[in-house]
Amino acid sequence: MTARITGSLVVCGAAAAFTAGALIVNAAADATPVSAAPTSAAAAAGAASATVVIKDFTFRRATVKAGATVNVTNRDGVSHTVTADANAFNTGPLKAGASVTLRAPTKPGIYTFFCAIHPDMKGTLVVK
Repeated sequence: MTARITGSLVVCGAAAAFTAGALIVNAAADATPVSAAPTSAAAAAGAASATVVIKDFTFRRATVKAGATVNVTNRDGVSHTVTADANAFNTGPLKAGASVTLRAPTKPGIYTFFCAIHPDMKGTLVVK
């Protein structure tokens, strides 16, 4: 009986490690770095930034132009993520009090997202 319990714990631990690694890899692949400049001066001039604030386990809705800078600030005492439902962006784990900047998707639309750590937390980014 002990061998079965131990084996189950090993499998669960491996699955948790895989999931955490996948989140980190997806964060690097999905989020466009801040240093990535728009392709033209006109795009840079027209791209206004927005801020997604995380506070009291909720997200403040944000509206931004396509390709603009999105600042994410975690004002909670625990880590959160901003993970798009359609994989358009993913901040990865954002520690308490930290901020990160990413680029909004270049296609206008309504992008819903959630916290991968606290899946009941949901938010919306409107890209115009």
